Parts: sequence; structure tokens; C-alpha cells
Amino acid sequence: AAAGSSAIRFSFAGNGDSEGNYADITISKEVEDLGSVIDAAKADGYEKIIFAGHSMGGAVAVLRASQDERINQLVTLAPMVYTNRFAQEEFGDTTPDQGNKWDMEGFPLSSKFMNDLSEIDNVVGKASSINVPWLCVHGVEDDLVPVAESRELMAAANDPKELVELPGVDHVYSDDGLQPMVDAVDDEWDQFSSF
Repeated sequence: AAAGSSAIRFSFAGNGDSEGNYADITISKEVEDLGSVIDAAKADGYEKIIFAGHSMGGAVAVLRASQDERINQLVTLAPMVYTNRFAQEEFGDTTPDQGNKWDMEGFPLSSKFMNDLSEIDNVVGKASSINVPWLCVHGVEDDLVPVAESRELMAAANDPKELVELPGVDHVYSDDGLQPMVDAVDDEWDQFSSF
């Protein structure tokens, strides 16, 4: 928005202040929700859609962009690539429908969520179906989603594409990592979006 583009930031159903039940969250449901957001933007007359997604939102971005030609440009930030690996490493010791994600109250781990991550397995195969400019920014010190996953994802992607790796930056761009991520998107996007 500060750069002069209309922008909307939203929480998927069940997240933040959005309506819905957190236990119903799945990547597949969020892919559908994103379609509804794009429907609304198009109904309001917006012709160019650029979607940016972080982590699980990055997986949503890849899946939606691989099937929706209304997305004109894509930004993924530390995207979740191997969804089943992520599910097993992060939640494999928690019984779905009986525990919480990372033992945090208010974040129930549902079997619906785990089954969806398992069924998707990974989004690498969808990369070749995306034919729009794609910028991926990933912190090298990310211990939740390894930067190697973005390298593999972008290797499978079509041009134009750009992977920006940020040394010393973690998954959530904490401490001094936020500004380098913002700068990378600003700096790369000006040049990159001219394709």
C-alpha cells in the first residue's frame, strides 16, 4: 500500500478475527477461501492480482496459482513445501483431535488438518503449472521450513522466477529479519515485476 498499490491483508477462516472454527483449518480449505477473496477483488474491478503467502500460506499460494489464472504474480515467503514432512516432524507426537499444535491452548490439532497435509504431501509438482512471475524469499536460518525446500521448489518453477535467500534470518523474520524481507520484496519486485 505504501508503494501505491491497493492491498488487502486477511486471515483465513478460523484464524485471527475471521469467523470459523480453528479446528476446521486445512490447506485445501484455505485454497478455496483464497478463491473467494479473488472473486471479491475481481467483483470490485481489480484486474491485476498479486498474492503473497507466508509458510502455510505459501503452500496455499502455490496450489491456488497452479489452478487459477486470475493470479498474475506470486510472492512466497518461507513457503511450506513438504506438507507431510512438516506434519510428521512438528506434530507426529501429538494425537489429532486430542492435543494442540505445539502444546498451545486455542490451537487444536485436528485429524482434518493432519490428513490434508498428508494427502497433499508436497507442492513441488505444482510449480511447473505456474506461469506468472514468482518471487520467493526465505531465511537461511529457518528451522521450521528448511531453505532447501524453497530451492527445490524454485528449481521446478518456470521463468520468470527469483529466489532470495536471507542469511541469518529465521522462519518468522524475527529480530532484525523483517526489514531485510521487506527490502528484498521491494527491491526485487520493482525489477522482477516488469516481466
